Amino acid sequence: MLPLQLLALSSASSRAALASAASRHTPVTMGGLTGLPRIPSAALQVTRKYNPGCEYTEPIATLYRDLETLYGNEDVAGLGGSRTYRDSGRLVDSGQKTNKFRGFTRDVDVRQQTVLGALRREPSLLNPQVSNRFEFARSKAILVSTLGSQQAAIEVMKQDPSILQRPDAIEQMSAVQIKARGLTKQLASTVGPLVLVGGAAGWAVVSGQVELPPELAAALPLSLLM
Repeated sequence: MLPLQLLALSSASSRAALASAASRHTPVTMGGLTGLPRIPSAALQVTRKYNPGCEYTEPIATLYRDLETLYGNEDVAGLGGSRTYRDSGRLVDSGQKTNKFRGFTRDVDVRQQTVLGALRREPSLLNPQVSNRFEFARSKAILVSTLGSQQAAIEVMKQDPSILQRPDAIEQMSAVQIKARGLTKQLASTVGPLVLVGGAAGWAVVSGQVELPPELAAALPLSLLM
């Protein structure tokens, strides 16, 4: 009888060990066939300020999934978490050899890299306390309607990722104002913090580092060009 009890205890211990090991890897592998949205570990790293353990949570992963969709060309702009369309430009040949049969090269998911870039500039996009996936979708729809194309909207979203959190504000803005806002944010991150206090944006424009169309230069805050 004793050997059977030992076998049962050993089996239970093994199952517990496997469950513990699986839980430690959940943040990287969660999603896909489990029915939950996927999120790369690199995206979880930017959540450390409001998610100290960089742990997987469904609300954070859902925000990431929608950002991936919105930063691509959708069949219907602002649809958000849909996966029913085909984006032929999503994967590109990296030129890196895989060293596998027939020498295939590795594809790179360019949209993932775009979203990671946006998250590094605006980590709060994945914070469920201040971000809303429906506001993301509405913001992109407004941008497309105002700017005339998804490509133009995505360009502004790259310059100023936080614009996805402000649908009410951009709804009242013209195309020129939206582009000027995006450019101002881009200048602030490219030239540095001095752009906000020392007229560095104006210096960058005057020195030729950044070339502004006349209508955008006119729309920039005067303090930035003095």
